Amino acid sequence: MPSIDDVLNIMRSQIGKPYRFGAPVSLNDPNPPAFDCSALIYWACGRAGATPLLPRVSMFQHQAFIDNGTLLGDIRTDPGVVARTLAIRGAIIIRTVLSDGRTPCDPAQGNASRSHIAISMGDGTILEAQQTGKPVGIYSANPQLRLWTAGGRLPGVNYGGGLPGNAHARLGRPHLLHDFRTDTKNYRGPDRMSWVSRMQQLLIERRLLNIAAPTGFFRDLTQNALLAFQRDVANNHQAGFAVDADCGPQTWGWLLYLTGHGLEE
Repeated sequence: MPSIDDVLNIMRSQIGKPYRFGAPVSLNDPNPPAFDCSALIYWACGRAGATPLLPRVSMFQHQAFIDNGTLLGDIRTDPGVVARTLAIRGAIIIRTVLSDGRTPCDPAQGNASRSHIAISMGDGTILEAQQTGKPVGIYSANPQLRLWTAGGRLPGVNYGGGLPGNAHARLGRPHLLHDFRTDTKNYRGPDRMSWVSRMQQLLIERRLLNIAAPTGFFRDLTQNALLAFQRDVANNHQAGFAVDADCGPQTWGWLLYLTGHGLEE
């Protein structure tokens, strides 16, 4: 069984190759001239000797993860799967949507959907054949700008120590949300209550704020929960992170990232 490093090294050897939709690739060819997203993964796994061999099309590759029991989750039922997948080196990040380009769907819907696939580097970046004009390379996976709908692992590939099984695994630094609504301390603007309520909901999901439902009021319980969250980030995710009860852009980014809600905002 090849290791995930074997697959990644083969993919890295093709960095700089042009993107070409539907590019034909042969497993016997050690140096194809071009790739699309699924061709790169199909070819690298095949060259590494992974079995079963993945299908050639990204939508069918998504289905293969389901069939082989290696799908990590789908955002329709598992909102945290994107954050978990991007924390795993060598995991597969997937976008399978309806023809509107935004609605997550089942890959079995076939021609009614569109799909894209890439491999996570474990630090918020992905190795991919992205689109025309962008060669094979390592790009930002930023889930606040790019839609991802599912995660998986490659069947027949050894991931070594295994995969984290929950959203509390140690994650890399997220791509932070920059938004005028988070520029002022504790959302002191006309929509302050709605943003405090959103922050409270995320803190409730992290099991740091013990209230029945968001209130919209930034008082002692909420402040203490926010401080606890910031301490967790400083101790486990980003050394030197400010613990100041200021829910500005960086804290907001971490809240979205660690609760798997980056696609919602």
